[in-house]
Amino acid sequence: MIRSLAAGALAGLVLVTPAFAFRAQNGKFVEALGPDTFVVKWSGKSSPKDFWCAAGDFANRRMHVSPATRLYRYESGRRNPGEGIVFGLTPRSDTGTGTLRLAGGPGMKVAHARILCEDLRERGR
Repeated sequence: MIRSLAAGALAGLVLVTPAFAFRAQNGKFVEALGPDTFVVKWSGKSSPKDFWCAAGDFANRRMHVSPATRLYRYESGRRNPGEGIVFGLTPRSDTGTGTLRLAGGPGMKVAHARILCEDLRERGR
């Protein structure tokens, strides 16, 4: 009985997890949409920092880009509940970061996005 429940739970998890998704260090799933574009999937209560953390982690560990590379958010305005956020490496349609920034221009460097992961960890998220 316990084995069949465990097997059913595992099968359900496999169906929920995207087949080719990258799991960022904060638990968010990221999927490539093209060679330099990807989406950070929604997975419950999330702040802009959560999405940027996952984007920076994906760009660094999966795409192997330099920490100095800029990431750009490609969707304008507020996202609807349950929607992910699309990011990319070219500034073609950057809409701001959604986080408070005092300087640095559009987008955010990979290194800065990854620092947000540390901030989230320190706050226990």
